[in-house]
Amino acid sequence: DNEILLTQDQINKINTYIIDNVDTVYDLSKYPDSISGSDLLKLINEYKLPSKTMYNYKGDPLTKDFYNKINENINKASIKEDNKVQWGITVKKSSIRSFPTEVAAYNSSSNQKLDRFQETGINPCEAVAVLHVSADKNWCFVQSYNYRGWIHSSAVALSEDKDTVFNYINSNEFLIVTAAILKINYNNDEINFMMGSKIPLAESNNNSTHYLVKLPIKNAEGKLEFIEEKIANTIDVHLGYLPYTTYNVITEAFKFQGFPYDWGDKYSGRDCSSFTSSVYRTFGIYLPRNTDEQEISAADVIRFTAGESYAQRIEAIEKLSPGSLFFMPDHTMMYLGKSGDKHYMIHAFLGYGVKNNDGIKFQPVYQVAVTTVDLLNSKGNPYVNEFTSMIQFK
Repeated sequence: DNEILLTQDQINKINTYIIDNVDTVYDLSKYPDSISGSDLLKLINEYKLPSKTMYNYKGDPLTKDFYNKINENINKASIKEDNKVQWGITVKKSSIRSFPTEVAAYNSSSNQKLDRFQETGINPCEAVAVLHVSADKNWCFVQSYNYRGWIHSSAVALSEDKDTVFNYINSNEFLIVTAAILKINYNNDEINFMMGSKIPLAESNNNSTHYLVKLPIKNAEGKLEFIEEKIANTIDVHLGYLPYTTYNVITEAFKFQGFPYDWGDKYSGRDCSSFTSSVYRTFGIYLPRNTDEQEISAADVIRFTAGESYAQRIEAIEKLSPGSLFFMPDHTMMYLGKSGDKHYMIHAFLGYGVKNNDGIKFQPVYQVAVTTVDLLNSKGNPYVNEFTSMIQFK
């Protein structure tokens, strides 16, 4: 269980493969210094305002006037023929959203679990390319290493130059957050770091009871500054990336057991693909954000065909190592291994199907939990029969 599965050099090759083969993942240090107006509009217009009726948190329909105000705030009129890219570092956990608004949008007036304007969360101490600013100046349209969208301006400190950002981000001495959530208090504020966050050190570790880290802050002019802060030398952090072993993969995964399902990391929970990417980031493997892209993030992918039987699928799973990833349409799961004659997985999921006299009843879960691979989905089919592929980084 403690065998090193991949060296850091081998992990770096995986990251290079992902950048080269997944178009949603970037080496931001190589991002261009400017972007044309047509290209910028194309990126912004990837997000389409809903054509069907959506609802706010009160259950009221979102109005045409509301959508018109969003369009005005997107501020397309200010886009030039050539637009200089600004650089910043996130100073707090924040949301990346489809549009420059905090108003949530739900498919149903009664079920308000999934805010459809929420794209993903972003940790503190991450680099972003700032491509555009909203009309009210409260929002920035940014590119992170694996996602693009609108982030609140208060979460980003702008740098005078690109080198300052990447000298910090690419520091050779850093901590990795290995807890599900790490909270640091600074200046009467609480900074939340989620698992996999990378925090550069201000000085080399002196084996004391604390690490001295370098944190980004936003000064009165909105510009980037750095402060030094102490973090206790505990099991919540690790000096450098964790060794990539089966034991460590499973240990990190179970730190989320029981956490709420949280679409787009809006609060403190996890959705399916952010759960797996958070775990793998502790080892320095930087996966794409969403399921479809994670599924193509390795050169060797074990693919299933629609005609393969349950027995054939189980036979293929028998050859996997714990920590491998399963994929099905819109869902990612992590393999745990076999106990008795059952194969198990851990995943953040909405619920499952229960057979009764009336057919299949949906049983909501909305959390990270351990299940068998043959758990029934809402249509009454075993999950394993819906698997499209499997990946193991080994």
